[in-house]
Amino acid sequence: MFELWKEQIPGFEDSYYIGSGPYIGVRETRRIDGQYVLTEHDIQAERQFADAVATGCWYMDLQPNYPTPGGGNAPVGSLQGLDGFQPAHYDIPYRSLLPRKVANLLVAGRCHSATRLAASSTRVTATAMAMGQAGVRRRLWRSKGEPPCRNWMDGRCATSLSNRAWTVLWSRMTRERQRFAILALLFIATALNAIDRQTLSVLAPTMRRELHLSEGDYAT
Repeated sequence: MFELWKEQIPGFEDSYYIGSGPYIGVRETRRIDGQYVLTEHDIQAERQFADAVATGCWYMDLQPNYPTPGGGNAPVGSLQGLDGFQPAHYDIPYRSLLPRKVANLLVAGRCHSATRLAASSTRVTATAMAMGQAGVRRRLWRSKGEPPCRNWMDGRCATSLSNRAWTVLWSRMTRERQRFAILALLFIATALNAIDRQTLSVLAPTMRRELHLSEGDYAT
């Protein structure tokens, strides 16, 4: 691509290549089979759940594993009208963080229980961080020697001491400090996202060798 731009794009004649990441970034990997599988239709309907633990609002951002002309996203009209669909907001249920066949385990982020198209919206950093709050609850339960509850309406799931502490702290901040905190969190989230992608790239040879994955398996 660099050679093509250098030859054919005005302004790039004197450009030179310094370097690039050794492997492409991996944005999609395996997902669990959870007690509930979030679907693209849930997102399209902006569905609300009684056991919601997070809210998502990213558009359907699917990049298929085949060549696409004109861009990296799925061709317009190829996903039953859901390509690029932009929801106002939708709920992510607690049950999508609970594996169907594994006890005493919660997951969050890109590996939660969702269809491939639904995960193209839920996979983004801010939404994954929101799902990660479930880890706070798990830690509280483990301190009492109890496993994650299987029913969100259970009283143990109704309160998070950590969330209450953050709410009090936030309410005591001035408006200027709140703005600074938001900017700091955005910077940290962006940095972690970049580190995550680079780490996956660097570990690619070892993971493919140890797990016997092909290039296609690792990419998807």
